[in-house]
Order: sequence, then C-alpha cells, then structure tokens
Amino acid sequence: MTRRGWCPSLATPMPAADGLLVRVRPVFGRIDAGAARQVAAAAAAHGNGLIDLTQRGNLQFRGFDLGSAASFAAIVGGLGVDQPVGTPGLMVSPLLGVDPAAAPEAGALAGEIAAVVAGMTGLEGPAEKFSVSFDAGGVIGLGSVGADIAIRTAAIGTAAIGTAAIGAAATGWVVDDEVCSAGDLVAVVRRRLEACAPALRAGRRPERMGMARAARVPPLGFVAYAADRGAFGLGLVFGAMNADLLRLLADLAASFGDGVLRFTPWRAVVIAGVTQAAATRLADVAAAEGMIVAGPDWRFGVQACVGAPFCAAAGRATRADALALGDTGRGVHVSGCAKGCAHPGPAEVTLVGRDGRYDLVRNGRAGDTPVRRGLDLAAVRAELMMKVPA
Repeated sequence: MTRRGWCPSLATPMPAADGLLVRVRPVFGRIDAGAARQVAAAAAAHGNGLIDLTQRGNLQFRGFDLGSAASFAAIVGGLGVDQPVGTPGLMVSPLLGVDPAAAPEAGALAGEIAAVVAGMTGLEGPAEKFSVSFDAGGVIGLGSVGADIAIRTAAIGTAAIGTAAIGAAATGWVVDDEVCSAGDLVAVVRRRLEACAPALRAGRRPERMGMARAARVPPLGFVAYAADRGAFGLGLVFGAMNADLLRLLADLAASFGDGVLRFTPWRAVVIAGVTQAAATRLADVAAAEGMIVAGPDWRFGVQACVGAPFCAAAGRATRADALALGDTGRGVHVSGCAKGCAHPGPAEVTLVGRDGRYDLVRNGRAGDTPVRRGLDLAAVRAELMMKVPA
C-alpha cells in the first residue's frame, strides 16, 4: 500500500501472517488515558487487538486488512498522538517535564529539537527507522536505546564550550561525542541531521552515529522523584499486550497517577504522579494482570520476536519457547528466522528457527553461521546449561 490516500500521521501498514501491522510512534512517547482508551477500542474494533511495544518505544497494532487499517488510521490520526510519518523517530526521557532532577532547560530544548526532526521529511524504507534520543537525566534517564543520534545532558564541570566558559555548577549537553552548551544544542543536532539527510532521503540509513553506552535496567516498580510523588514502571513480557491491557493501563494511569501513559524502549510503561500509598495498590492490580512490577526479572534478559503463528517466516512459537527455557534463557535472543527482527545486534546466544527446530549462534546475530543446527527445545536447554569459554 502506498502513502497516497493513507493517513499522513501514521506509518504505512506492513504485512504479517495475521494481517497488516500499523505502527504508531507516540509524540514524546506519551498518550493520555482518554486517547489510549480510544486507541484500544479502535484496535479491537478494526484489528485483532494485539499490540507490541517496540524497542523504540513505538506501538505496533496487528491484524488489519487494507480497509480496517484505513479506519484505524483515521481514528488514531484524529487524536494527534503520533509523530509525523516519514521523519526520524524521537525518543525522550520518560519523565521529561515532571522530574525536578532533570535538566531544567530540557523541556524547551526537546520541543525545539522535535521541530527540527519533524522538518526532515520524506524518509522511507530502512531510513524511516533512523532515530534520535534525548536524555534529560533525572531519576529515569533514557540511557542507551540504540539511537543513531544520541543527545544527553551531562554535568561537565568547568570547561570551555565554544567561546564561553561554563562553570562547575552548570549542565552541558553531549551529542554523540560532541560537547556543547544548551544554547548551541539545537544547531549541533540540526547539523548532524543535515549530514545524514542525503543518505536518508535516498532510502538508506547512514552508519550509526550514536555512541554505544551501557544498557539501562528497565524502570520497574516505584521510583520517587519528589517528596510525595514518584513514577511507577510496569514491565510487559516481550513488550506484548492487547487492547484490554492497554485499556487497563489507561485506567491505572487515571486512577493512580497523572493520567498519562509513557511508553519506553525497555518494554515497560511508566506512570508518573503516583504516591507511595497508591503504588502498593497499583502493583497489586498490575501483577494480577501478568505485568512485571519489580526487578530484576530474567524475562528482560531474553529477546524474542513475535514468532509463529503471527509471522509467516517463523517456524516456531518463539515467545512460548523463550519462556519455556526459563532462567536458563538469560541473555538469549530467540528468532523465528534469520532476519533477527527482535534484536538485530549480536547476543551471547541466538536461537534461529528453521524447519521446526533451532540453529544456535554464539556471540553473533541471527544471520551468522550457527555452531549447532537442528536442535529441539530439550537440546537447546542442554546447550544453555553448558559453560562455554569466552
């Protein structure tokens, strides 16, 4: 399906075994409770109600045909919750504008950077996955999310930035490996985006520009950011939910927090404005619905694509298999095929579905040469229990 006639605020549907997928990229990763309920209702009415929270903090809705996808797009597009299609994705710290420990100028800067990002239009194909991250610091910083351009706040001490000296109490900004002042940040980001523009508008992703940083632990449970308020992180196993669970999340945000759902790249949803007393009740309700409300949890160490029967390329029910491996699966990527959609990077162990069994790759990607082939789940478990020299 081409973009012609398609809702301009939503990504073009993508084919899958259970129908078309429609991706929604929430503005600043947020949807308020009222809009979330409408999105959930539209997903159930026009699709199959299944939803994936991606590693870019986006939502993928499943089970549409061309007509129902257009109906869903019209509803969601009218809510104004999605980033403009054909532009880089922008991820921001979940508590931007709420957490007093974040950089004080971050809200205004994020708005300016969003405008610059929105001006880079016409991206299609692989280039559409190009992303910018904006880490404002605070109690839940954005950390490493695999962004192509990574922006973060940093206390830089006494240092010369440009032509001005910034004092020890000041906060600077870092764009990948380039330090700058708040006043220069937007210009630096614009320059880096313009350098990427030729490749992106040709439908190619340039080589990743962002610096590699240590992965964050998903924010789970209650995290205080003020004397009487905090945020609560709710983990979703494999980032999977359905329309009913999205509705429940909206109700939890309205009942226990500030009425806004904040979707993160860590398969977790954050609700702000929660009191310590309310956090206990929120945790009880969420845990009863299968959400993860405390860490560490081994399920966050496993990557698994949607698998069979939802993907025609997958020969195994990858998520069920990943859960069946239990804690032995920590650090494992379970892929239904060699494309490695859930985790394009290397993993300590990658299992690749083929002809109803798994090939095993060590310290590599799904498309790399396996060291073992044709393993059933029992053989996979035995391999994972073995101690292999680094």
